[in-house]
Amino acid sequence: MARELFWLCAFVSILCCFAEGIGDARRLPILVGVLNSGMSSSVGSQCREDVQVAVKSIVQRDIWSLKMLDSSGDFEPNFMFQNVFWLGSRDFCHGINAPLPVYLEQRTREAERIINDVPPFGLEYRLLYGDIRSPHQIHYEKIITTVLHLGLCVPKTCSDEDVLRMSQMYFDEHRVNPIFEMTVNFTHARNVQFGWNVYTDWIFMLTLGIIIAIVLAHVVSSKVSPASLLRHFNMRENFRSLMSSTVDPKIVYSLNFYRTICSLWVTMAHVYLFGYVMVESVPLNGWRSKLFYIKLFYRSALILDVFFLMSGFVLAYNFLKNDQLSQTIKQNSLGKNVRLLLKHILHRYTRFLPTVLATLVLSRASFVLFDSIYYRDMRHNLSMESSWWIWNVLFIQNFVPFSKMAIVWTWSMASDMQCFILFQMLLFIYVKHPRLAKYLFCAAFSLSLTYSYMTLFDMIHSEHFDFTYPSFIYLVDRFYMKAHFRIYTYGCGVYIGHLCHRAIGQTVKISERVRRTLWFLLATAIALILFYSEDYAPSFALPFLFTFGRVAYTLLLGVPIAFGQWGFCNWINAIGKTPFFMRMSKLSFGQYMFHPILIHIFLASHNDVTYASFTLLISFAVTVAIITYYFATAFNVFVEAPLNRLFDDIIRIKEKRSKDDE
Repeated sequence: MARELFWLCAFVSILCCFAEGIGDARRLPILVGVLNSGMSSSVGSQCREDVQVAVKSIVQRDIWSLKMLDSSGDFEPNFMFQNVFWLGSRDFCHGINAPLPVYLEQRTREAERIINDVPPFGLEYRLLYGDIRSPHQIHYEKIITTVLHLGLCVPKTCSDEDVLRMSQMYFDEHRVNPIFEMTVNFTHARNVQFGWNVYTDWIFMLTLGIIIAIVLAHVVSSKVSPASLLRHFNMRENFRSLMSSTVDPKIVYSLNFYRTICSLWVTMAHVYLFGYVMVESVPLNGWRSKLFYIKLFYRSALILDVFFLMSGFVLAYNFLKNDQLSQTIKQNSLGKNVRLLLKHILHRYTRFLPTVLATLVLSRASFVLFDSIYYRDMRHNLSMESSWWIWNVLFIQNFVPFSKMAIVWTWSMASDMQCFILFQMLLFIYVKHPRLAKYLFCAAFSLSLTYSYMTLFDMIHSEHFDFTYPSFIYLVDRFYMKAHFRIYTYGCGVYIGHLCHRAIGQTVKISERVRRTLWFLLATAIALILFYSEDYAPSFALPFLFTFGRVAYTLLLGVPIAFGQWGFCNWINAIGKTPFFMRMSKLSFGQYMFHPILIHIFLASHNDVTYASFTLLISFAVTVAIITYYFATAFNVFVEAPLNRLFDDIIRIKEKRSKDDE
């Protein structure tokens, strides 16, 4: 009995101590405090009148005001582990303005009042973003900055500036929570609601015109002569070509296996990384990333080198295999070869252009139609409204700072195009001057490798580098997205393509012992990439691993491609010849470009945060992959394939006319 009496007295003493520094207003919900601040702050006159009515109704416990209070965000659990999503309910706030059409099992008077009681003025959901700092909160900024998301249901007559001013005054003058200390500086307030101005945007009007033109071209294509350019818009022929699984000895089928695996891998990684904006605790999600099965996903950042390896291989192998092109280059003058080089670059540009333009338009539409509640998406949308399309259309978006880049996942296309131009010029030189081209290749490879090593070494050993979010952004801007970081991996693909071309028509002899050693080294490299953590690597070794180590494992990843061409790895060719891998390979570019848009639509359509479970991650990734596959199929049949063939014909027609003129 004495023990219970002691603890009771201690508890009462603690309550009395807290009561000395805690006023009544500090125990009220955030919305009440914000509205109370609006009665004394410099807000609009109509806003102040509605705020006074709302405060009075809350004191009187009117049903509509309680619903207004219930739909607003407040202090949430898991605060110490960076739960900064105090969202409330956007749908519930908008539903207060009219009686709720719900089914009641028992129509009591209290239930009828809850359903039918509506406010005397319109209410609107406003979302506020603010920088939050607290000594009682973990600041895990490795992936995303700490931004408080506060949702409030307020009168429509209050502008965004009024809500921002009222909220800032309340947070400055009162403690939101009697236990946890925090400082909040609100930066934005906005109305999360779909705006119809999308139909007055010039880019959508232009897109509508393009869609109408493509539909008309498909309709007319069945009635034109086979020599007409509109023949490429035959939907049946395009679909038959896409679904065709005819084996062609000229195709390197091992690349189908690589493209399919890597595209699905990147899709799952983007689902995980983009999900950081909607999890209730970023630090806990970061802790889960240390688990070995989660680590498999975000290691796709290194698997991206496989795409550059394949691009370099395809460029060199197909170029050197084209004997007619080599003879033309040898016979041409310098001026003619420059025009021929520009034609090849234009051909590459037009192959990418339809999908890039579609990605720009669809991304813009998704960010307008599905207005996300998350701060990162809002900042991304603002970036898209300021000359966002120019950098992407010119394939130089990797020169834009990461924090200001729109459609951030397309940086790899810019790096790929820049590497293509460099090595295409070297191949042209190789045809006429092989020795000079080899020297230039070694020089470009060495300079890229050395500069990347020195840049990364200086960054990691800088006193300001500490693996936080600013350091991560600095690393991405100066290193990860730049073409010089990809030249040596692209060059590895060019080198392997050169080796495979030299072996055409010859029997390559490699001992069983050497082959087993190479397979063992490849398995070891993949295991290190997937499971080795940078936390255990000394700082002096990281620059070496991310430069010279990447060269080693890129060459090892090219071993199955070379073995498949030399007859030592027929199983990978057999897998690549299956219809599934052949179709996935044809659609891999479209899937890579479109799947982040679908991820954003899913995230933006959610009005609340969630727990990032492994089961949810897998289910969502599979759903995204399936939907993107069918969308990429339709886009290829209706848009990509006909426009690519149309551009090819136009380029050839221009070449024919120039010859006739000569």
